[in-house]
Amino acid sequence: MKNIVAYISGQLPTNTSFAVSDDGENIFIPASVATLMGKINIGEKFLFKCVPQDHTSTPWRALTASEIDEEFIAEPEPEPEPEPDVDVDVLALVLNGGFHTASSVSIATGIGKDDTEERMDALHADGKIYCALVYAKASDETPVKTLFMKEGEL
Repeated sequence: MKNIVAYISGQLPTNTSFAVSDDGENIFIPASVATLMGKINIGEKFLFKCVPQDHTSTPWRALTASEIDEEFIAEPEPEPEPEPDVDVDVLALVLNGGFHTASSVSIATGIGKDDTEERMDALHADGKIYCALVYAKASDETPVKTLFMKEGEL
């Protein structure tokens, strides 16, 4: 079953009617449904509850019809923005040259720092980018920075 907003496109003397949607979907409206709609005019807009039928020219059959109050028709919600392709953005920046920290890549790409660190570590593990650990003193056990770069930057 499908709800379709459509415009009356024709009516036979038997009261059997037809409608077409903005998408070009044709709807067969049996006389029993059209009679319940009252006096209808070509071009009037209705909301039809339809089921598919095996007719190529009218693939939908209306079960019910109701008038549409234009004030209450909601605008369709906009398509969500696609998620950024983190790997492409990170690789493009790093392969452009220079040394990069996860923070600098995060700021430049607008991708969260945790996601950026995770992706950079994965790209390093896959051998797509190189990594260098920087220590403040030779005796330090924890690096103060992790730098990422393309091959041959060191």
